[in-house]
Parts: sequence; C-alpha cells; structure tokens
Amino acid sequence: MLYKVNESSYEFKNSSIGGAPQILKIYEHLSSQKLGVLWMNRMDSEPSIYLSGRRLTNYGPRDMWILDPEKLITYNPLKSNSDKEVINQFI
Repeated sequence: MLYKVNESSYEFKNSSIGGAPQILKIYEHLSSQKLGVLWMNRMDSEPSIYLSGRRLTNYGPRDMWILDPEKLITYNPLKSNSDKEVINQFI
C-alpha cells in the first residue's frame, strides 16, 4: 500500500494534494510514536526527512525512527548498527 502511495505522488505534479505521508506507530499497550519518512517531494532534488508531513531543517542528527518507503525498513541513525547517518542537505 505504501509503495502505491509513493508511486502515485509523481502522477499529479500540478495538484495541490499530496506530500509526505504522516505515519504514527501504535504499540501493543497503546503507546504511540511518530515516524519520520524519507521522502522526495516534487520540489526536492533528493529525499529528505519529513515528520508529520513537514520537512525537517538541517540541525544535525536526530534521535528518531525513520521509515524508508523504497526499502520498507525503519532505522534510527543514532541507534542502528549502520554507518548511515541521515542529515538533510537542503533547507
């Protein structure tokens, strides 16, 4: 389903509807957490991190979980065992 949303975001370039999805993960005991999304809007030259539909500014690494919709994985740049550190390049 998320892959279909990502594909269709490029079909309506002149539409005012669209943008990064807003994702909230709800856990078993009703606690919840917002997830950032690695997303590329029509005005972006490369994917950026969006949280609650808004692009995050470039203030260094963040302690938050990020969803990559292309690979369907979540990761935290500060806690994951990867050398991948996600920082937005453009404001």
